[in-house]
Amino acid sequence: MGAKVVVANPEATRVGEVLKDDPDTYLKSECKSKDGQWLIIELAQVIKVEAITLSVTEMYSARLKTVQVLGHDGRLFGDAAEIAASRNSTDWRAVAVLSAENRRGLHVFMIPRRRWAKYLQFRFVEHYGNQKVCAINSIEIFG
Repeated sequence: MGAKVVVANPEATRVGEVLKDDPDTYLKSECKSKDGQWLIIELAQVIKVEAITLSVTEMYSARLKTVQVLGHDGRLFGDAAEIAASRNSTDWRAVAVLSAENRRGLHVFMIPRRRWAKYLQFRFVEHYGNQKVCAINSIEIFG
């Protein structure tokens, strides 16, 4: 079995769509969410993260600008609410800060300081544009 989205900010809908290989599906969220836009992905196994791709192709949504990626190499316990509450703990280690170009399409990021991780937390810090809705078509992690 592959990766799965464990939990995301409450305003996000269709969160599992970011892991599908279908350009017509997407995660959707308010760009100005109460606690920010974020999601936690559980990988099938612990990997050394080497590259991440993010795709944004939706015409009427904001585009990603800055994404903070954190990793956790242990096991996260509890339900989605407990895992969500752990997202600000010091157990999460910085993997990368990704800076996307102001364009739609696939963004490829090589990770220079590779870290081992079983879980990856994506914090969508900044966006281009002033649209109300933010959409992400896909996230892929390579290791």
